[in-house]
Amino acid sequence: MALQELADIVGKGVNWLSVIAAKKPPTPRFPYGYGKLQFLSALVMGSMLSFGAASFIFYNVNHISNELVEAPSPFSIIAAILVGLTGEITYRVMDCVGNRNNNLAILAAATDNRLDALSALMVLVGAILANMGWFAADHLAALAVALLVIRVGLHIMTEAIHGLLDIGPPDEIMALVRATCINVEVVDSIKNIRGRRLGDSYEFDVSLFVSGDLTVYETAEVKALVSDKIYNAVRHTEHIHISLYPMLQNATSALEKKTTT
Repeated sequence: MALQELADIVGKGVNWLSVIAAKKPPTPRFPYGYGKLQFLSALVMGSMLSFGAASFIFYNVNHISNELVEAPSPFSIIAAILVGLTGEITYRVMDCVGNRNNNLAILAAATDNRLDALSALMVLVGAILANMGWFAADHLAALAVALLVIRVGLHIMTEAIHGLLDIGPPDEIMALVRATCINVEVVDSIKNIRGRRLGDSYEFDVSLFVSGDLTVYETAEVKALVSDKIYNAVRHTEHIHISLYPMLQNATSALEKKTTT
């Protein structure tokens, strides 16, 4: 568990730096900002957890196979209780903050803290059983912790890779964007809507069919109206690109008038 806590300190440091860097404003070289650093941070944290747990499994299997087992100090029971309580409290705080800010890096750190609490519980059970005479229980508990760490680490890595590959927003978010667009009076229908995550924010590319009789000024007003409604409806929206297309009927009739004249 001490090795896991050391990895936590390093991982939290990387996490903290990525959150700060991700808030830097866009530049000409990086016009969409640095939000994806949060995915990179989560990938690093997941990799560290998985690698550390794999090495920990090797260490414990080696000790069990060579019968290098003994009862841990009774103080380990107190340490496990303190680590478990601290991990659970920290998890609840960070999970609330991460969900409120749609921040994957903070959510990954929160999951890591919940993992600390569960790990401490397993270590507590193993230490108690080992002090009661079943010496191998402490190492078996450590193996269970390591397997749990690998599972969570792989999940964090998967989510981070999805973010780096521009995974789309959740289905309920996309449905909300569609409903918002179609409820605008001048919008006839939806041509296409795409979205992606940029760190803790969303970007949407919206293509809509509108009347072909709109002037350039009216078209600009429609774009502004749709953008405002999406910003108000979907939290954490950062960028919206809107394209308007004339309805086919209107476009055809306008082309026929031009041809006849």
